[in-house]
Amino acid sequence: MSPANNDTIILELMRDPSRLSGNDLRDISARQWKEILESARDQRCLRYISWVLRNGDGPELPQDQQRNEKRWCFRALSINRECVSIHKLLAREKIEHVFLKGVPLAFRNYPHSWLRPMRDIDLLVPRGQLDDGYEILLRAGGPIDVYRYRDTTAAEDGKHLPPVHAPHRTVPVELHYRIAHRDRRIDPDGLELLHRQLWQERQGMPLGGVNLPVPSPEVMLVHLLIHGLFDHELNNGPLFVTDMMHLIRSQPIDAKRLSMLVEALSIEAAMPIAAALLPETDRAPFAPWMRRQSPGAVPDRSALDTLLLQPSHTRSDVKLSATLAKLTMRDRLLLVIGKFFPGRAAMQTHWTLTKGTAAPMPRQEVVLWLWFASVRIRQIATRAPGSLSAGPEASRRESLIALRASLSPSRTQDNG
Repeated sequence: MSPANNDTIILELMRDPSRLSGNDLRDISARQWKEILESARDQRCLRYISWVLRNGDGPELPQDQQRNEKRWCFRALSINRECVSIHKLLAREKIEHVFLKGVPLAFRNYPHSWLRPMRDIDLLVPRGQLDDGYEILLRAGGPIDVYRYRDTTAAEDGKHLPPVHAPHRTVPVELHYRIAHRDRRIDPDGLELLHRQLWQERQGMPLGGVNLPVPSPEVMLVHLLIHGLFDHELNNGPLFVTDMMHLIRSQPIDAKRLSMLVEALSIEAAMPIAAALLPETDRAPFAPWMRRQSPGAVPDRSALDTLLLQPSHTRSDVKLSATLAKLTMRDRLLLVIGKFFPGRAAMQTHWTLTKGTAAPMPRQEVVLWLWFASVRIRQIATRAPGSLSAGPEASRRESLIALRASLSPSRTQDNG
């Protein structure tokens, strides 16, 4: 391993620090460490790498990094308080709910809750209680101004309502009515089964004197796979890897239950891909699918790693460029038309997110659309396939195209 490769250092520190010797780490210059830590911050894994370095044979971290650890710990405690408050509010009104993703991972699976950053609290409620649950949370925490133009009714192609403030305003809360977006590669009947299993097998996680309802480990693992590989296509960063690692290490995964869900969802092709990202010692739950995979069914691990470490400011460029590269001219035209005419509410939200809540909204829709169209023209000009003809972003685009091919239904069927 070349110590000059910052991305490799980040991933090995998160995935398998034993592959890096103390000398490898001590030979890294102060300037390079600064670059590594900046990249880790962009990927939301700075706290995890800081913890690994503090507990390993690496260099001593700067004082500001040591102070960060206390701040992260206090934030985790604040989110703990938010979760307990939300649970009590909803339970009092008999609103069924389950905490998803970050909350159970942080407080049940990671060695320390502060190691898992949480930008929001994800909460699932039954469709029939969605409006009542949303109203309770809205009254408790209040609306978030930048989302005030978003529709607060459940969309057929969506999965959650506009975020609201948590009761103590530490983080936003996303109220989900669906665990995942609909995807042609995922069996819709399998998604319905996943929802039923989530509610039937939910468990209690002790936190702050209450038992928070959370998914079973098998449902958690499948949800992570759908969210990381299908929804985000690995562009949500290397936390996808450590989430799976610590879930597998901290809770037994029932092989029969996992197999039932994977087959019902038709996501067999995702299993060897996820396994390729993990240390060999954490691959046991994926073994049946690894044995059955066809030669060439999984993209090279280095290609997958490039998708995990995309700079935040280029992720949407790579994703759209990979999409455009595989579309016919007709489909490209339809995509562009859809991007240019999204509806007034979407344009208003984009204005608020771009300009800030203080900027006066154009009263005439044509003026708003002209501004929005100018933004879209600039974006499409930079995201066209030819604009990423060389360099790391072009490589990531090709890796993303390969990942999508591996996850396609035809490849899934080939894998048996």
